[in-house]
Amino acid sequence: MVKHKTGNTLIAIGICFIVFHFVVRLAFIKDINAVLAQAKITGVDDIAGTNISGYLITYLVWVYAFKLGVLLIPIGAAFKAGIESHNVWLYITGGILYLALCYIPIGYSAPFFGISGTIILILFLFITWHWMK
Repeated sequence: MVKHKTGNTLIAIGICFIVFHFVVRLAFIKDINAVLAQAKITGVDDIAGTNISGYLITYLVWVYAFKLGVLLIPIGAAFKAGIESHNVWLYITGGILYLALCYIPIGYSAPFFGISGTIILILFLFITWHWMK
């Protein structure tokens, strides 16, 4: 019963993140970008002397909102479906790795993306093979 409630809560939070992302994207992103551009922020030190903390917090939450929502909804569904906890933790670990790779400034690296794509393909084939058993 606790897993079922936790699953519902995670799904609701994920949906809220996704809705927040689209509301900010459609209604406010031009204003936020204009304020941040006018403040000429180039680093963390520049933030302390400005009066844009609300805009900055909104922008940072907006940046992560969609990806967090997309991650939290399947985790909540896994809890709700009663999937074994070690499989849920594996999914959570993969989601955190995904979020980290989304925002690490690695630039374009053909070997990195080639190896990553191959690993994803192998894992996909393994999951398909495991489901067939």
